[in-house]
Amino acid sequence: MRSTLLVLFLFTLLLNSCKSENTKGYAIFSGQIVNPTATNIYLKKFGKVVDSSKVDDFNRFSFKINNPDDGLYEFSYNKESQLIYIEENDSILLHINTFNFDESIAFSGEGYKKNNFITSLYLQNELAEDFLVRNSALKPHLVSAKIEDQLNRNLAQIEKIASQENLSKDYLKFAKKAAHLQYYDLKERFYFFISKYYPEKRKLFTKEYFSYREDLEFNDEEFQYYYTNIRLLDNYLKNKVFDICIKEHTEVLDCTKNNDFNNIELKANLLDSITNLPVLKDRFYNRFGKQGVLLSNDTITSQKTIKLLSNLGYNKDGIQELKNLLYLQKLFLPGSNMASVRVVDVDKNTSTLKEIINKPTILHSWNIDSYLHHSTNHKKIRNLSEKYPEVDFIGITTDYANFSEDPTSVNPWIKTIEEYNYNPEKEYHILTSPVASKLLKNYTNKVIFVDKQGTIVIGATLLNDSDFEQIILEFLNQ
Repeated sequence: MRSTLLVLFLFTLLLNSCKSENTKGYAIFSGQIVNPTATNIYLKKFGKVVDSSKVDDFNRFSFKINNPDDGLYEFSYNKESQLIYIEENDSILLHINTFNFDESIAFSGEGYKKNNFITSLYLQNELAEDFLVRNSALKPHLVSAKIEDQLNRNLAQIEKIASQENLSKDYLKFAKKAAHLQYYDLKERFYFFISKYYPEKRKLFTKEYFSYREDLEFNDEEFQYYYTNIRLLDNYLKNKVFDICIKEHTEVLDCTKNNDFNNIELKANLLDSITNLPVLKDRFYNRFGKQGVLLSNDTITSQKTIKLLSNLGYNKDGIQELKNLLYLQKLFLPGSNMASVRVVDVDKNTSTLKEIINKPTILHSWNIDSYLHHSTNHKKIRNLSEKYPEVDFIGITTDYANFSEDPTSVNPWIKTIEEYNYNPEKEYHILTSPVASKLLKNYTNKVIFVDKQGTIVIGATLLNDSDFEQIILEFLNQ
């Protein structure tokens, strides 16, 4: 580790010495990637790639950004991404390990403290779920006080950094707003958590708890790609719709269903009324559309969802994608038969689902690039298969780019199964075209229930649904 830090330190000195020749007009963003998994790293601004850099034989990369548009950027590397704040004259060095991407991020060089602060906010967000569970028994005003304490600590940290470095007014404004967005989001998340799992406690929330909502606004372009702002908007929409829905329904589950058209319509119309940013709107329209199409058990809901989003101004490409998904979704509706679908096993033997299904079966889809999802889901599948031996659980991957029928080739799909110790007898890859594979990726992390004839009994469902085991019991009793 010391030798690595020494190399990075010397690399930083070299960058700074080069930069001293001309202290205006550009910024440097360089670094080293431990355990590299791809040859290029990309830098984005407002969702568009502005530059790319090769990862060299020493696992290093470097960007020189001429006349940078000061502010928030995103760097992405092989399906992983994080945010970085870049300003003119910065010389930022990144050290990262792909085995633990987010947690391993460490910045150094000129401008590093402001970026380490942004990363710390992200890591705090990752612990939010545990915070909600640990504090679910407390009254809302006590939880609110804890969330406010965290906000004050973050604001104090900003002031500490400002006392040590000459921070720009723009960055200070950004950092303070980012800290407040996290505060708002955690309050919204706590309210939704209680509403969903402890609805009888909703009456404990006072107007004072929601006083922060007067400060919410979703028209800041600088934050339209910021993860906390996006999650805040999502949670705010869910809560507002829940409040409306619960007045008309006695079942909490009815108000938390993402594929319910009434809920989709309420969220979409509310979104349209609170933001004027097309990019932000389209992000959520895309999400609502896929929920209404992919999680629907009938074509009527899907068609109504597409028409709604079209009327609200969702872009033509997005609408066409939803129509393509609807065509595909019809193949996965209850009553459809999947017996003739061709798959291949880890030994590259081709067969049909009819040949491998001999009892009630749950097909769960996954993608090798979604490391956290597929490892978490396989653990859950392993537990469920022990609990319900009368059901067969079969993993299906659809990623065309990570599979080859060539017996001499090394398949990332097979390699992943071996590395994560998944049961090779229960893993198959669907044989399809690149175009169909791209559409099928939308079914990643979803499950389909089929009988022993290969007929779909229950359409695409999410494995992490709170009532998933109840769905299994209903499946077995049919």
